[in-house]
Amino acid sequence: MKYFIIFFAFIFCGFAGGNNKPSKMPSPTLKTITKLSTLIKATYDEAYLSQLSKLIDQYSAKYKVDPILVVAIFAQESRFDLHAQNCQNGLSRAGHPAYVCTDFGISQISYSNIKKRKLSVKKLTTDLEYSIENGIKILAETKQYQKKEPNTYWTRYNTSNKYYRKLYQQLVCRYYVKGNLCHNGKDHIKYINGQESI
Repeated sequence: MKYFIIFFAFIFCGFAGGNNKPSKMPSPTLKTITKLSTLIKATYDEAYLSQLSKLIDQYSAKYKVDPILVVAIFAQESRFDLHAQNCQNGLSRAGHPAYVCTDFGISQISYSNIKKRKLSVKKLTTDLEYSIENGIKILAETKQYQKKEPNTYWTRYNTSNKYYRKLYQQLVCRYYVKGNLCHNGKDHIKYINGQESI
């Protein structure tokens, strides 16, 4: 009888405890990235999205910026594409046809910022952590205008021109739905191609 009780207790505890492992919920950042990547029809595997989420959370915490705002900016800037480059045909100073690229990487850092900060174009388009950290660092610097421009300071990430900043705000706010940076504190839902964005 004693052996039966011990055996029963062992089986019961094993059965009850075996499925007791808490499932790890995806972070709000990963959930947002996954949803937006589907909506903008950007096809990346889960490992890439997970790494992207972790790095955005890590450097957003380091530089004290909103990770969901970072996600929205990266969605607008590059559709989460590390290799993205903004290029177009043009003319050199000598008047010869030239193919010129002006913005690089997932955070689309401009050539002027690259020159000013002595950044590597190659690393911006091949090293995800490098590209993310430098983009977030530049975004964090816009916080110096936060007191004066509480809802729009972050648009300086793209430009200092007042008209283009307003346009940029509208573009990024298609993907950012947390509230006051887009609609004066009111919660709202945006739609992309007729689908709910968040």
